Amino acid sequence: MDAERYAASFSRVAVWSAVAVFLLASLPGCGRKGPPLPPRKHFPSPVTDLVARARGGQVILMWTIPSRNVDGTAFRDLVRFDVFRRAEEAKQKRRGFWSRLVGRKAGRFEQIGSVRGQGVEAGGPAGGKMVRFLDTGLGISTREEWFGRTFEYYVVAVGRRWRKSPPSNQAKAMPLLGPRPPENVKAQPGDRKVVIAWSAQNRLVDGRPVRARVLYNVYRVPTEGWPLVGPLNKTALAVCKYSDGPVKNDREYCYAVTAVAVSGAIKAESATSVTVCARPEDHTAPPPPFGLEAVGGQGQISLIWSGKEVADLLGYNVYRRKSGEKEFLLLTARPIGRTTFVDRAVFPGVGYTYYVTAVDNSRFANESQPSNLASARAR
Repeated sequence: MDAERYAASFSRVAVWSAVAVFLLASLPGCGRKGPPLPPRKHFPSPVTDLVARARGGQVILMWTIPSRNVDGTAFRDLVRFDVFRRAEEAKQKRRGFWSRLVGRKAGRFEQIGSVRGQGVEAGGPAGGKMVRFLDTGLGISTREEWFGRTFEYYVVAVGRRWRKSPPSNQAKAMPLLGPRPPENVKAQPGDRKVVIAWSAQNRLVDGRPVRARVLYNVYRVPTEGWPLVGPLNKTALAVCKYSDGPVKNDREYCYAVTAVAVSGAIKAESATSVTVCARPEDHTAPPPPFGLEAVGGQGQISLIWSGKEVADLLGYNVYRRKSGEKEFLLLTARPIGRTTFVDRAVFPGVGYTYYVTAVDNSRFANESQPSNLASARAR
């Protein structure tokens, strides 16, 4: 039954149900007075965001579970979704008498499956969750009837007591015989970035060489659920490399890549590659402080310097070497958050030399190169 016939049937059922309730309410009751109550229509609301996308010679359908009934009440008794498909009439081939007699009717929607699970459970408040259905050419026997034809889809939500929603919005997709997924996919972490690289793909899924231009899409794969986030690239990539950033350090990111064969306006996208993951880490030290000055005073030496403002700066370390010593010693127990320091552990008349470094707040506590040296004597 196609979407238009289904909607008409749904309307007729609703009208006759209202008439029946009205007639029953008009009969003498058990002493109850007042006008009859209108019927409550607990039919599920239709899906409004159905999306169909061809990938890897298949069609992926995705939609969101409605959270309300048509009367505005909460929809809490979802049982399943029924999925319907038809080939676009402009692409239909003429069929013989026997095919028309025993086969499917051209131009009519037919149910190709149902979806349960994935949060689609009877009696469960599943509203707002995403549902995914994969059409691999169910019921289609030949490659010619599947590849290169446009198919239309809609879904119907089914609640308890066989209450069905109106048909969803219709979505279209054209499955194409596309390339194999990219191979040798790797993810290399950096500082606030991940670089994904892969090998060029030049074969179709059936092994034949691709005779069209091949481009690539990079997707960020969520830890659970659908849909894939992306593609991250705004336009399909002609190179086998992509840098994702800026991203957060010390957090795992996972990726998959697809190959897209492009021939004119027709694009055939492959299935996703294997998933690869990486955890960016900060190994980049802050810029070193500069302009260090040391001024001797009464029983102390005062230091002052300048530093560049960076987002991940934790503070500064101060180092000192006494005259005659070879090694510098760290004076600060932990990085200090200011650009001044007073050294009181000094002897009058003895020369001291200092330098300062900057430290970031990463878990590696990256330390910069030393600043310039500055020397002074206390009085």
